[in-house]
Amino acid sequence: MGRDSEDNDGSKLDDPISTTVETYDTIAKEFRRYTLREGDRGYQEEILKSTLGSLQRSPTILDAGCGDGRDTNFLKEEGADVTGLDLSMNMLKLAQKCHPDCDFILGDMRYTPFFDDTFDCVWASASIIHFPKKGLHHVQKELCRIIKKNGLLVFSFKKGDGEGYENEPYGSPRYLSYYTIQELREYLTSFDIVKCIEYPGTILNSEFVYCWAIPRDQKNPLKGPR
Repeated sequence: MGRDSEDNDGSKLDDPISTTVETYDTIAKEFRRYTLREGDRGYQEEILKSTLGSLQRSPTILDAGCGDGRDTNFLKEEGADVTGLDLSMNMLKLAQKCHPDCDFILGDMRYTPFFDDTFDCVWASASIIHFPKKGLHHVQKELCRIIKKNGLLVFSFKKGDGEGYENEPYGSPRYLSYYTIQELREYLTSFDIVKCIEYPGTILNSEFVYCWAIPRDQKNPLKGPR
């Protein structure tokens, strides 16, 4: 994978994040076309349905790093009160164009505009992977703040080792952090992972893992595999 990042503590996050956002601003339409063509949309929607099955009716959900808004729209159609959040203006413009009935806001998941205990669930599909590992505590602290008691954090990540910039497949740099499940458990000091599902194969040439997590010292709302 790409070169390892240097000086990637919380105070230095803006360089890799800004670079990654600039790339998404540039490739927004290409990203949508490529991921719709090469991804496994059916599997993603099954994961979303499974998550909804663990929540109350009409749950409040933040789609953190919503990209072009396809998951935001699906959750809305399934009855959720959902807001899409992304730091790329052009991705949000695309999301609003494709899904005009959904609510989207420009924002950083490290510093959201929401009150404490706002959401029943935060859905973060392949978005926390863009933060350097040493800065992950900024993200999880904020997400823990806005998730309600007995709420869920559901996210996916790329399985592997290391972190750094990668230019493939779009020809422009994005910062990516790879984890093993055990490593991620060690980094997530604000959450306990209660369930993991590894995708059976590869998506976009990567191995992905889906995880359900709860704030520390919280009861597990999941009732076993779904």
